[in-house]
Amino acid sequence: MMPKVIIAMDSFKGSASSWQIGQAVKDGVLKSLPEADVQVLAVADGGEGTIAAFSHNLAGQRITVEATSPDGRLIEADYFLSEDSDYAVVEVAQASGITQIDDTDSQLLQYSSYGTGQVIAHALDQGIKRLYIGLGGSGTNDLGLGLLAALGLKAFNDSAQEVEMIPKHFSNITRFESGGLKPELRGVDIQFLVDVSNPLCGAEGASQVFGPQKGGLDEEIAYLDREFYRLAELLSPENPDHLRLLPGGGAAGGIGAGIYAFLASDKVSMVPGIETILSLAGFKESLTDADLVMTGEGKMDQQTLYGKVPLGVLQLAKLENVPAVAIVGSHSTDLSQLYDLGFAGVFSICPGPLTLETAMKNVLPLAEQTGQTLARFYKVVSE
Repeated sequence: MMPKVIIAMDSFKGSASSWQIGQAVKDGVLKSLPEADVQVLAVADGGEGTIAAFSHNLAGQRITVEATSPDGRLIEADYFLSEDSDYAVVEVAQASGITQIDDTDSQLLQYSSYGTGQVIAHALDQGIKRLYIGLGGSGTNDLGLGLLAALGLKAFNDSAQEVEMIPKHFSNITRFESGGLKPELRGVDIQFLVDVSNPLCGAEGASQVFGPQKGGLDEEIAYLDREFYRLAELLSPENPDHLRLLPGGGAAGGIGAGIYAFLASDKVSMVPGIETILSLAGFKESLTDADLVMTGEGKMDQQTLYGKVPLGVLQLAKLENVPAVAIVGSHSTDLSQLYDLGFAGVFSICPGPLTLETAMKNVLPLAEQTGQTLARFYKVVSE
């Protein structure tokens, strides 16, 4: 009987996209199982690669627009527009990602998400009804106020002077004026694609957890957390704690919480990025009569347990009783939790000690070789 193999890999960041790594694994599988039905899905969790996943799996087009990087340079950023212009997908990492920052020294209090607002404005002009916003991979920590400034929000100090909405000026803001917000923003249904559930403020909040990863100094982190707590009172005076504690509100430096403050609750939601993308890509349907699922990511460790691509793939595969294996660049030394979750196996593409540079340079042939090896083993044990 012809085996059916589904491949749904996350990107190996800095080395290969989800689609590239999936195709390499497929090539390896077909060397051992030339008669197999092998299907590759490009997937992501809301961070880098989200636009590519939609582009590979669904009818529509990538649209490129000029935008402003977090550190103020003009760059190009893509978003995905469905074939019927019913919905668009914006990836924060495209215009406001950490990889878009060219500064040699981090200036977290200067960085703005304005560019992502420019991309959203262009998408809204296409007459869309739904907007998906992938919140992973951001390089900013500005509560989404830069993004909202690009859409018409204004901020003022206690002397009624307009304040530029970058973090270093947040302490001067005493009032927001939302009357100029692009009206189309309130007319669409927005789903934030997230892979974390961190709130806006506090020990688990945007600033304290993710700020250091973006180069924030201790005093900057403390300042940002204080200001986020205070600004929540201005953004949501009737229920500031709801905004401060909103699950996922701390993703992308608080972008989700910032936009949430200006929209009706029935128009916006936080959803697991990988679940949404797998659903739109038809992953569950592809599992019908499948014999094996292959997933993976560049590094598999504790973070995998919190909404990353391999976990989402595994959970759906388990519901259909299809075994799932993970192909990874590297993994933690203790795999017990991953096996407890249900992975049939976790396999590194590295055949022996390799420098990171060598492994990244050769990721596709190494992935192909691993796919070939696993498929050969599958063939032997299934006969």
